[in-house]
Amino acid sequence: MAADVDGTVVGLCSIETEHFPQHRSAETGSWLGMSYQGRGLGREMRQAALHLIFDGFGARRATTKVWHDNTASLAITRSLPYLQSGSSHHRRRDHPDLLLHFEMTLERWRTVRRDDIALCGIEPVRHHLQLPADV
Repeated sequence: MAADVDGTVVGLCSIETEHFPQHRSAETGSWLGMSYQGRGLGREMRQAALHLIFDGFGARRATTKVWHDNTASLAITRSLPYLQSGSSHHRRRDHPDLLLHFEMTLERWRTVRRDDIALCGIEPVRHHLQLPADV
């Protein structure tokens, strides 16, 4: 998904999943241009993605990963009802670094679910994911 401000793409948010109908879990990843950070856009992107994952696709769990020193992304993640679920070391700029893992359940998301987000045109994706009509 792209974040658009007055016709300019300023960021993106990806949603990845494998075997979604069986696992009902998806992972988000996002990027927002530095000059657009600090305006609440990162949180808006994450809330829109979570709304799609949970309300649109019927997920039971959402996950995300954040570098330990990415204070902006950590602030967004911690402002939502994610819980840290672990960590792992990965190569980053040719050095090992710490990646923090977070997860959120459907029940926790419902505590921050917004009523002002509308989902449009998701039926082709629901069909592609082979989701039943009642999800």
